[in-house]
Amino acid sequence: MTNAAVDDFGSPIVSYNKEDFEPVKTGREYFREWVRQNGGADEVAKRLGYTPGAVRHWCNGRREISPERAVDLELKTNGELDRVILIFGTEFLGR
Repeated sequence: MTNAAVDDFGSPIVSYNKEDFEPVKTGREYFREWVRQNGGADEVAKRLGYTPGAVRHWCNGRREISPERAVDLELKTNGELDRVILIFGTEFLGR
């Protein structure tokens, strides 16, 4: 049996490297990255049935992605985009 370090409550102390975790992203950053990976605003707009201007506004923060739109985006992308991350960002999920 090893003598692992424990905290004041008897729980083992675990150290983590920040390199082991993805950086926290806002919903806008998550969407913007997905748009870049999928051909840009014009391509995404055509694929999903929105105007390029609407996609750009969501990317640059001029317009927020509403909860209803987040659900629509998740459905139109067959789950490639996650509605919860679009609304709350990755911090909400502890990622």
